[in-house]
Amino acid sequence: RKPFCFPVTIDLQLLLACRPGELVAMKPGLVDRSKPVWVYTLSKHKNQHRGHQRKILIGPKAQGILAKYLFRGDDEYCWPSEKMFNSHYQVHSYEQELKRLAQRAGIEKILPNQVRHLAATVIHERYGWEAARQMLGHKTVGTTQFYVEELLTGAGKVASEIG
Repeated sequence: RKPFCFPVTIDLQLLLACRPGELVAMKPGLVDRSKPVWVYTLSKHKNQHRGHQRKILIGPKAQGILAKYLFRGDDEYCWPSEKMFNSHYQVHSYEQELKRLAQRAGIEKILPNQVRHLAATVIHERYGWEAARQMLGHKTVGTTQFYVEELLTGAGKVASEIG
């Protein structure tokens, strides 16, 4: 099987602080590249039924990673599935690849949402709660705090094992 560029995607997910499903469903036509910071506006997302809009900001580092995946039709997926017509890689595929990467590195399984939680922690430590809340698209800081605390609890064992 032809491998999906998961290491690049992990870096991209960390920089965007997005949910794994938001990442794998990205299409070039949903990314506004007219300004220095690009904006990925999701057409479908977790809180759409609540009337929320989800926009993911894409800075220069993330743009450098993402740029080569945007050279396709506006309505095509950045990471199309080779098995299903007009579809994209699924979160399950991403999770399986993370599992393989973790095994090769000799650490416990890494889940796609743990990458998002790590991004929340890094953003919080560097820029504060409000910046983390905004980057993750949460309505309240309390939700963001849950993400950071959950990661710190679950990652402690991994950090102690890998040094």
